[in-house]
Amino acid sequence: MAGPPRHPAPHRPRRRLRRVLLYTHNSIGLGHAIRCLAVITGMRRHRPDLDFLVLTGSALPQLFLAEQVEVVKLPSLRQELEQSRPWLRPRYLHGLSATEVAGLRQRLILSAVEGFAPDAVLVEHYPAGLLGEALPLLAAGGATGPGGRAFALAHLGRGRPHQPHWLQAALPGLEEVLGAYDFLYVLDHPPGGQAEGVQSWETDSRLRYLGPVTSRLASELPPRQEVLARFGLAGRGMVLLSLGRGGPVTEMARCLLAALPRAGLGHYGAVMVLDPYLSPAETAALQRMAQEHGAQAMPFVPYLVEAVAAADLVVCRAGCNTVAELMLTGTPALVVPERHASGEQEQRCRGLPPEQIVVAGEAQIIAGGAAALLGRAGSLPRGPGRGGYDKYAVGQRLVEDLEGWLAAGQEGAAP
Repeated sequence: MAGPPRHPAPHRPRRRLRRVLLYTHNSIGLGHAIRCLAVITGMRRHRPDLDFLVLTGSALPQLFLAEQVEVVKLPSLRQELEQSRPWLRPRYLHGLSATEVAGLRQRLILSAVEGFAPDAVLVEHYPAGLLGEALPLLAAGGATGPGGRAFALAHLGRGRPHQPHWLQAALPGLEEVLGAYDFLYVLDHPPGGQAEGVQSWETDSRLRYLGPVTSRLASELPPRQEVLARFGLAGRGMVLLSLGRGGPVTEMARCLLAALPRAGLGHYGAVMVLDPYLSPAETAALQRMAQEHGAQAMPFVPYLVEAVAAADLVVCRAGCNTVAELMLTGTPALVVPERHASGEQEQRCRGLPPEQIVVAGEAQIIAGGAAALLGRAGSLPRGPGRGGYDKYAVGQRLVEDLEGWLAAGQEGAAP
């Protein structure tokens, strides 16, 4: 006798990635925010239906809002680069200590996660967040891994993850913090050699080298003359100066602008980009200086790579984004590393191609060497530019990995 009819198991639709929360501390400048925005736009190309919520201390949250990305603006903490040992202070809430502001930021972070209920959380740069403010995200829901925590957790960095050495005594060790993550993404190329102490990191199965990104691909850059026309420089050419906010910015700008004619570059129009983190007094001084030298002073724009590509010469710092834009476009440059306690920018300069870039120190510029350095850099030919820097390929990889994590968790939870 035949048994009762067998019914198929109920269909379980695959859980898709719907909501992504991205945390970026932003205590120094704009590079972190711009990289995060590039990642978001890259993911959106692959999945236009995704909802993003960014938690950031950036002084320019409108960078995200302009791309229709919602932002929770965290109270700002400013890292003082000029000190021999970097330290933090509130940018605007002067009646609170840095620790109190971090506590406020942490409560806002937790409220945002609870209300937004993300499927994935991306923590950028410091794995524990600034002053450990992201640590509760790592422990949310108790267990880690598929089927445990409610969201996938990924670290997004530009090299080996690290924790700052200042004000971090109460934090768990780096290995313990990284142990909570499902993915460790690096927006850079794999290192050429194995440095001391790197071996265990390089063999971590969660590690993904995605390559550096830029806010625009080479194929998305507008025609050069179109960009020059924006500055009234069509048919004339441009020297672009972007000197950041750390160190003797005003003195360097004075020396460089005065040296342009002596370097044989006076026929170009000079355009100086003003960092939004400069003090109001320094911003005003640079604006007056630009006017005196017949140069233009412009506020920072998120797609500065368009001006980098259109320029005949770029004078800039050695930030991660800036170097990537120089490599993408092949534009000749005079690069002056900003001095940080970590020596990060000086180290980055060691890998720059001498056929495209002249590297000099701040003291060389100020001590009278600006004209010779500008002349050397201005005589370099424009390079062909490099491929890669593909935020869309990076975005696709992130979406596929995160959805794979969600699907694995769903299968693990199935009876």
